This record gives sequence, structure tokens and C-alpha cells, in this order.
Amino acid sequence: MAPGAPIIDLHEDISYYFMSRGAGQPFADFDTDVEGRQGDIPKYRRGNVRIVFAAMFPEQDVYGARSSEGLYGLKGRPPVEPSPAASRLLLLDHVKTYYALAERHGVEIVESAVQARRILESREWRLGFVIHLEGADALADPLDLRLLYRLGVRSVGLTWNHDNRWAASAATRRDYGLTAEGEELVKEANRLGIIVDVAHASQRAALEAIEASKKPVMASHTGLTTWVDTPRNITPEILEALAKNDGVMGVTFITPIIFPGGRDEGMEGVARRIVEVVETYGSRVVAIGSDYHGLLDIKPPKGLESADKIQGLLSKLAELGLGDGDIRRIAYENALRIIEANLPG
Repeated sequence: MAPGAPIIDLHEDISYYFMSRGAGQPFADFDTDVEGRQGDIPKYRRGNVRIVFAAMFPEQDVYGARSSEGLYGLKGRPPVEPSPAASRLLLLDHVKTYYALAERHGVEIVESAVQARRILESREWRLGFVIHLEGADALADPLDLRLLYRLGVRSVGLTWNHDNRWAASAATRRDYGLTAEGEELVKEANRLGIIVDVAHASQRAALEAIEASKKPVMASHTGLTTWVDTPRNITPEILEALAKNDGVMGVTFITPIIFPGGRDEGMEGVARRIVEVVETYGSRVVAIGSDYHGLLDIKPPKGLESADKIQGLLSKLAELGLGDGDIRRIAYENALRIIEANLPG
């Protein structure tokens, strides 16, 4: 495998990093190569990361009166719930953050498939953001997507870790799947040219969204339940549905959902799981979805501490026997296929 293949990362919480003053990492401007920070422009340049799905996580929690077991049934968590009204205001601040980064540091906001391909094929290194909404809680109506589209949003997740009017989340207590309004949201996304993401959705919601979509769907940052049996991961049934849909799963670097017991098996452990997917489902269904900047107090796998280390993962895949074509698909071609199938030309 020729070194330096361009990389598309299907999920990074860059705006959250700035709006939370570092998200637990060293805090500095984006053009500085900061030790201990998972991604910044020098690291993307060094690792030939060309396109990042730049997530907006506009959640504002409020303390609730009713008792709660917390996410995924974890006990001892405070009973907090999101405030949709606050989320709608925060959403605009996330958008402004990405446009400010673009203007200040020469990052391109990717709005078309042609633009994405030009960034990848450029002889000189370029960086583009595909603006992604992580969880549609802030939306009041499917028509809100039209406004977000005009603001440059080209990817939307149905849920984060809370049930909403569109779909049940992976943390749901009762899996009601995709609602009628959620089906309209999927159809509107297809019509506009916005990618649908089923990461964080419940099993039923993910399967129904894939079925409802006329275009390829992604699960942007996830693991498999065969690796770690948690609702946050997708099941083999969902992965099979994605393969039939010509969609893609982005393998995440969230150690507790890819390594049993939360033990760190390092870069090689991630590579072996990717090889497992390729051997079972083929190389067209897998990509990279790191969740950098959104890991908070979770350390990424050893050897994948930051975006410039992803090239090492590609080399490890070659060592484990994957061919050049498979590695190119994982690095960028599968993600580009999703972009080209959804975004306008």
C-alpha cells in the first residue's frame, strides 16, 4: 500500500471541542500542533486527512424531576434530559464555529460531491468539513432540513442518546423504531442531498431508516455487538442491511465499545476488527469514524491517539493481509461513494 493515502473521517466533534474549551484536551487554536490534542490542522496535514465529517453536538441538558438510570441503564447518573429549545439556539453557534474555522484557517465547507473529489485529488493538501448534525433533537419539523441545507449541513443523524420525535435511540427503554415523522425526515434528507446517519439509533430505528432511504446510509462511528454487546453498537443485521443499501459503517476509536471489558488492544486490535468485517461482509462496507474530540475522558486506542496516526492503521491493515484496493476503500473511497450518492454533483 502506497503511504499517504487520503483519509476521510466520518465523525469528529470539532465544534464541541471549541465550544467546551477543549473537551478535556489541551486548548489552543486550530493551526497549532498541540501535544495531546486528537486533531488539528498540522496533524491532519501530516496524516493526509483530507475530509472530516465535522459534527455538531448541540445538546444542553437540564436537571429533571423524574428518576433516571442514565444512558444504557447505567445507575448513579443524575436525572438530566436535553432541552430542545436550548439545542436550537446552540445549533447556530456550532454552525458559526465551523464557518469561523473555515474563514480563519482556509478550511473548505464541503457542499457538493465534485468539491469533495477535488479536495481528495488535489496535489496540494487541502482540508474540507462536511457539516454533520449529530442527533435531530433540535429540529421541529422535517422542513427545518431545508434551512440547515442552506447553511451548509450535508449530513444528519436521527438521534444521539435520547429518544426523540424522529426515532428511538440506542439508549431507549422501548424500541419504537422510526416514527412517521422520522420517515418524512429521511425522505426529505434524500430529496435535498443530505446523508442519513443511523449511529446512536436503536436497532429497529436503524433498520427502518435504512429501508426508508432511497440512498446509501451510514453508521458514522460505531462498533459491532459481536465485539462488545452494547446497544450503542450496531448488530450484524444492521451491518448486513447497510451492505445491501451500499452504505457504510465507520469503525470508531471509542475503546469501551470496540474492546471487551474496555481493555486497550491498541491499533492492532482496531485493525483486526476491521479485517474481521472485511472478511465477513467485504471491504465496501467499512470506513473510519474516529469520534476524535468527542471521546472526552475516554482515551483512544494506543497508537491512534491523534489523527496523524491513522496512516499507521492503514499500514497495519496491509501487514494483516488486506490489499491496496481494500485499504483505499477503507481510507476514503467508501466514504466518498456515500458523499457522491447523496450530495448534489
